Amino acid sequence: MSLRRPPTRIELKADDIEEFDKVRKEEAYTLFQVKNDHADARTPHMQAKKMAALSRIGVTGRLPEKR
Repeated sequence: MSLRRPPTRIELKADDIEEFDKVRKEEAYTLFQVKNDHADARTPHMQAKKMAALSRIGVTGRLPEKR
């Protein structure tokens, strides 16, 4: 029989949480850019839906322009 140890708790400061959220939003936006480059979503309706979704998760800025 093995003994189970209690879970480890890590205390985070407010600055650590803000930095984590910032990095996570940047990664989400970068992933969005990569997906957007591969998807064909040039219609204004689709771009509006994507901007609404990004604003809900807290990513700000313009959609990247298609080349």
